[in-house]
Amino acid sequence: MTGERFARISERAIRCRDLSAVDWRVLACIALHANVAGRAYPGMTTIAEMTGVRRQDVPRTIRRLEQFRILRCDPGAAPNGANAYTLIFEDDEVSAGLRTVRTGADPQQHGQGVRNGADGGVRSAATKVSAPVRTKHTKEQTNKHICAGLDESADWFETFWRYYPSRKPHDNPKKPARLKFEAAVKRGIDPTAIVRGAENYASYAASHIRRAEFIKTAEVWLNKECWNDHQQPPEPEPLRAGMI
Repeated sequence: MTGERFARISERAIRCRDLSAVDWRVLACIALHANVAGRAYPGMTTIAEMTGVRRQDVPRTIRRLEQFRILRCDPGAAPNGANAYTLIFEDDEVSAGLRTVRTGADPQQHGQGVRNGADGGVRSAATKVSAPVRTKHTKEQTNKHICAGLDESADWFETFWRYYPSRKPHDNPKKPARLKFEAAVKRGIDPTAIVRGAENYASYAASHIRRAEFIKTAEVWLNKECWNDHQQPPEPEPLRAGMI
């Protein structure tokens, strides 16, 4: 058909079982406006008009898409002052790496170094370590290696921040959270565990926390070392009467 447009959708979105029909319509609309870098700038009115979703309901749906890490919303960052949206395609690599850590495999073997890419995505940097050397690594040596290079705390924190669930429109101060994150890493906490906890907490928040104000601020979450409570993916919410 002449003039027909198409949208690019991430595998993460396709595999997500918790997206509603409204979520999908809003996601498809934003994806339809995205450029090759995955950036899109449709206004709320445009999204509401194309999808049939009430304009006042669009922000809530966008927050859900952020919580599922399908996209990122940067308020006022568009050239015209509107919201800018970035579709997330590359963090599947990070999830694969985190799943590797969950299974107990050696993160050094699988390149479990996560950096913050210039385009806002994340990528895995492979690190080759021979088997005899790996067997000699102590926990202290591994933590020292994690904290030593690539301005690690900063890069790991940005990855953590992308995974942590959004509290919009409520406050979630970034600077205090960064300080808590850096303090944890200095104490020897594996940043991979913190990122994994944030990823699982975001999944938990998306399916169990109905109002964004009840999501802990990242500062409080880090101060209470809540990553220890979220090292495993959350249990799916049980079906209620009327859901089937």
